[in-house]
This record gives sequence, structure tokens and C-alpha cells, in this order.
Amino acid sequence: MHFRYQEPAPGIFRPIVSVRLYSKGVFVFYDALIDSGADRCIFHIGLTKILKIRTGEPVKFRGISGELLQGARAKINLSLLDWKFKTEVIFSPNLGPMAYGVLGQKGFFDNFKACFDKSRKQIEITP
Repeated sequence: MHFRYQEPAPGIFRPIVSVRLYSKGVFVFYDALIDSGADRCIFHIGLTKILKIRTGEPVKFRGISGELLQGARAKINLSLLDWKFKTEVIFSPNLGPMAYGVLGQKGFFDNFKACFDKSRKQIEITP
């Protein structure tokens, strides 16, 4: 399936897709950046209250700036169109409440193949 890059700012195009996070009959759609350089999938901690998810042990991780960040692990159901899977993600208060989620190596790239085509501003994703 092909997805068009989104333009979050004039002249800036990114591989951002809308995923559905769901748990216990509650779901939210959330825009997330497909980031092959990210180790894990990361979402804002506020989603745990909406989805009624209990997080596990606290974890520390580093972002692109090298700064030590905090979060908590949790298993979550994700879907991208009709593709559904359960994976572990990190919910972090260090992400801004309006920031995109991050789809990284563990949780996304171990479930999907992604082919980035910057010149056409599209990404092809297959399970």
C-alpha cells in the first residue's frame, strides 16, 4: 500500500501515517512519523489515560538529541488500515502533547517492510 508524505510545514514533507491505537473497546487515531532511525515506537503518555492502559516498568531512552528521556512500556494493539498487530511501545511524557508519535524498529519495522521514495513523496508499506 502506498501512502503520500504529509506536509506539516510549507516545503517540508515527511512519512507520516495515521495509526489506530486500541485497547478495551476504546481507540484513538494518531498521526505517527515512520522513523527507521528510531529504536522503538513512542507515543505521548496522555494516551494511556484515554485508552485505559496500565504501563509497566519505567524505562529511560535517548532521543535524537542524545538527551536521556523517560517513559513506560506497555503492550498495545495498533492498526494501519486493515493490518492489525499487538506490540510493545513506550509512552513518554517527554513527547509534546501535540507531537507526532514515532514508529520505530521494534514494533513497526519488525512487522512491516517500508520503501521510502522521497522524490515521489510516498512510502510503500507491506506486511
